[in-house]
Amino acid sequence: FLKSQFTRAETMAAAAAASASPGDESWRIERIGGPATDDDWFPDGRHGNFTNVGEANWHEARARWRNYKNPHVRPAPPPPVPYDTLVNGLATPRRTFELPGRMTLPA
Repeated sequence: FLKSQFTRAETMAAAAAASASPGDESWRIERIGGPATDDDWFPDGRHGNFTNVGEANWHEARARWRNYKNPHVRPAPPPPVPYDTLVNGLATPRRTFELPGRMTLPA
């Protein structure tokens, strides 16, 4: 095992400082059932079994996210653009080239 160059206290202080910065925590999810208590982490008492509340919350949030149905319908793909028109237009020495129409990215 490699020994960490940081002590546990330094690591915890850095984590606390990182979580204290406002505005950059949009990726976080709140605990679905409200804040966790000691009874949530140790349902059988302090010397009983440990339950990882964060992992359970993550699995539940992920299941909700994967079952999300987007109400927006994607528009139909545009008709294909002739390849020769596109290549000839991009090969001209002009600085700008107007695409012949909407197009999808190549697969």
